[in-house]
Formats: sequence, C-alpha cells, structure tokens
Amino acid sequence: MNIRTVSTLIILFICQTGAFDVAAFLEQFKPGAAHEELPHGVPVNYSWQSHGISGTPSRPSDETTHMNLWGQVYVNTTNYHAPNVRVEVIGSQLWTLHGDQWVRGYRTNDLAGGAWKEDFTSSGGSFDMKQEDDGGQSFVPADGYNAHFWPDQAFLPVPEVPRALLSFAFTRLVLDNPAGADNRTGSAYIIGMGADWRKPDGSCPNDICTGFGVGRFIKPDDGWRCAVMSTMSSSELSSLPMPPDSVFLMPDGRFPDGTTRVPAPGVTGRMKSGGPCGSDAFHLDGKRIGNRGKTGGTHQTAGIAVVRKARAGAAIVFDGVYR
Repeated sequence: MNIRTVSTLIILFICQTGAFDVAAFLEQFKPGAAHEELPHGVPVNYSWQSHGISGTPSRPSDETTHMNLWGQVYVNTTNYHAPNVRVEVIGSQLWTLHGDQWVRGYRTNDLAGGAWKEDFTSSGGSFDMKQEDDGGQSFVPADGYNAHFWPDQAFLPVPEVPRALLSFAFTRLVLDNPAGADNRTGSAYIIGMGADWRKPDGSCPNDICTGFGVGRFIKPDDGWRCAVMSTMSSSELSSLPMPPDSVFLMPDGRFPDGTTRVPAPGVTGRMKSGGPCGSDAFHLDGKRIGNRGKTGGTHQTAGIAVVRKARAGAAIVFDGVYR
C-alpha cells in the first residue's frame, strides 16, 4: 500500500459526514411498514400483527410521566426454533425529540425480561437470557412464548411529550455452543423494538401499559443489523431534524445500510463515546502517529498527519471499540 492510497482511504472513511442517510434508513421503519416476516401466534386482529405502528404520542394519563424501551423476540409463522441458535442484542437505545434537540434516554446492555404468551394473554413461560462475551445479551423464545426484554434500570422520566421517539438496538444471530452445529441460515427468529408510557414506579394505569409504538419485525442473521421502532412518518422524516448518524454505528464499525467509518488499513483507531468524529488518536504498528481532530474540526488535517507519517506496507489492522 502506498502513501497515496492510505491518504484516500483516510479522507473517505475516517469521517465521512453524511455517508449514512438517517432519514432514508428510518423510512424502512415508519409506522405502517410491513414486518419482514410475521410473528407466530399473534392474532390477525392485533394492530401490530402485520406491520409496525405508532401508538399514543400524548400521555395516556397525568400519572404516566415516565417511559421505557423494550424488545421482543419471536419465531415467524413456521414456528421453527433453530437448535443451537440465539438472538443477540446489544446497544439498546431510546431517543426522544424535544424542540429541535434529540435527547438520549437509554443506552444500555443491562437487560431484564420475561416470557409472555405470543398473544400476550399471560406471562410466566421459561425465559432464556444469556450474557455473551462481547457484553450483549442473547435470547431464545420458548415454544408458544416470546422473549420480552427491557433495560434493567430505572424508568426514564419524560418531562414533556416528545415530538418523535426512537427505540432501537443492534442484533445478530449467535451460536449457543460455538462447537455445535451452525443452524443460523435456517433460523426463523425475528425481533422488534418498542416503548411504553409508565408511572414513576414502573406500573401502568389499570394495569394497561399504553405503547408509544411497536416496531417493524426484522429477521436477524449472522451479521449485525439494527431493529428500530420509529414514530416518524415519511413527511416527518423529511421535515424533522434527525438524530446524529453516529448513534447508528454498529459494533462491527458499519452502519445499517453498509456504509462505514472504519479507519484506513494500516491505521488503528478507537471510537469513543463522543462518536466516530471525536478527538481520537491513530496508531500505526503500535505507535501513535496523529490525532483524528475534534468534532467540528478539519478531519482531513488529521488524515494528512497520518499520511505524512505512514509508510508503505503497513500492517492492515483496526481495533475499533464499540461503546
């Protein structure tokens, strides 16, 4: 690899602002968007049986001043539970829009949950949740039940009704036993996200939890995907401000549409919580060779600094860390 090649890659990939179109991605999850596959056991007269919905944008009562995010793992209508396959979830987040400002309420891997009948008429089934080595949690729904999960944290106070809301998480299929059979290709698991209004103690008025929305089900595979519940219609996606694209950066350093901000070959970086355009240092063969530059700064300058210190034949290494 020559210096010119390294320069091109750095400028294109380190901080390619606008490469990921947030509104175009969220269009796939607007209310009414059809599920990729239908959930088993959900009656056809349920409003969310065939597509995502946006629920109650206003408070159902004066008591419901809090909310939470949640997710649900089902099998599709084949009712096939692929052996040795689990659905992993990482980076669950809840964002609300107030005025022109998006506010993050949750970003967590600490989850709790339970098993409900597929039609939600009762709970109490076997709940299978397992912590994975990368910090995510994985689930397997029992036969006739879903795997319903939410943050193992206090419910989120919401002082005012938001203009819009997003609940999402990154997901993929993993093996229960890495040495066992890999049946992920034939998996029938699907996953969707949502959010509810709650009272401060987490309970719901009259034991009925009013949903802010139920997201479109997607079918996870062995690569990372992003499952989303969005309240925004097509017109709102074109008129409202969008959340920062960096919040959709998946654990593998890619965005859900396949674009990437992975540093150039030969350069190692670290993605801090401030986002992929934060003030991060770059290293070449273990030696610090330059800074990326702070958000709002001249990112090309950081690339030039790296290029000037890079040399041909550098090792192709990237150690991006998802947080």
